[in-house]
Amino acid sequence: MKKFLVIASLTAPLLLAAPAQADEPARQVSFEDVLRQLVLTHTDVSTRSRDGHQRQDRGWQNERRIIPIARLVRQIQRETGGRVTSVRLKRNGRVYAIEGVGRGGRYVTAKANARTGEVFDVQRVRGGGYAATNGKPIPRILRGLRNRGYSGFDRVVRDGRTYNVRGLNSRGNPVRIVTNARNGRVLSVHQARRYNGPNHLRH
Repeated sequence: MKKFLVIASLTAPLLLAAPAQADEPARQVSFEDVLRQLVLTHTDVSTRSRDGHQRQDRGWQNERRIIPIARLVRQIQRETGGRVTSVRLKRNGRVYAIEGVGRGGRYVTAKANARTGEVFDVQRVRGGGYAATNGKPIPRILRGLRNRGYSGFDRVVRDGRTYNVRGLNSRGNPVRIVTNARNGRVLSVHQARRYNGPNHLRH
């Protein structure tokens, strides 16, 4: 969490420095711009903090810990002003694949280290089509599901008027949950064939 706070303090000046020079048209710092800046600032932050944190987090305990999707999404949206529409934890359990839309409607993809939050491989998708951004943001959708006994989410994908979420039920079994994007109401729950989250979350 401390690492995220440091990143926030480093990227804040970007948002204040948005006005262009007098002979150039004004432009706002975009979703893509700030994501790319997170790549640069995180490298410096992680280098300074790695020694202290790794002394505290050793061995298998460090390998088991990943950043929850809701926390990662809140950080990205706070820094960019855009809306994250999908997050998927890849099968290796180490990388999140992220999709989002900036204030100007620019569709962007990126990846993030699931254990450190480091953002990388930011790409602007041309002709990416329309991605719905209305309704509840991902963190609020997941909070509602946690209140219903679900946890350990490894996948949240916006699909029109719904979110397709994968996580664990109260018994620790992987399930696929479809929720209404506008109000978070659970529409259906089915057993999931796969689960990419940490094995220790399953019980």
